[in-house]
Amino acid sequence: MFITTIIGFIGGKCFNLLFSMNKIFYLLTLLFFSSTVFSQDLGGVKVSIANFIRRVYTNQPFSGVKILQPDPESNYLISVVEMTYDPNKSESSQNQIAAIKARGSVSQYFNNSYVSVQTMILSDTSLSAQSASTSPRVIEIIKETSSGYAMGLELLSKFRPPDSSQVVYVFFREIKK
Repeated sequence: MFITTIIGFIGGKCFNLLFSMNKIFYLLTLLFFSSTVFSQDLGGVKVSIANFIRRVYTNQPFSGVKILQPDPESNYLISVVEMTYDPNKSESSQNQIAAIKARGSVSQYFNNSYVSVQTMILSDTSLSAQSASTSPRVIEIIKETSSGYAMGLELLSKFRPPDSSQVVYVFFREIKK
């Protein structure tokens, strides 16, 4: 009984020591391989493309789809959307509308789709004993008829040109060869 307790105690210590050595071995292996693995970095490319598009847009405003080829190995699809700045709309809804318009222009570029936009302005009137007030609501209905779908667009940049009431959204996607 006493001997089995001592063997169990020593065996448990050996097991704990062996288990902690395995942890150290796995940790060192992970650190070694993570320092030698290289990942694809588009961060620098994104910044340089965003700065390039901003400079080009400042000199000569444009909108629509462009194919950008900074080097022979890579092609990038750029979709530029201009929208009127509206402080009454939330930023997330403006971003969604810009993304839909960008996907529509890319889809039209590749698949000859048709996008129709209908804008309705409704006004609500509230009457009280002292005054009457009206508040306008803008509703945009966007319909797309397409034979394909443009996926994978990423918001690259959003800026307001100087002396303009427009907001420019630049969407981007790498084109695989």
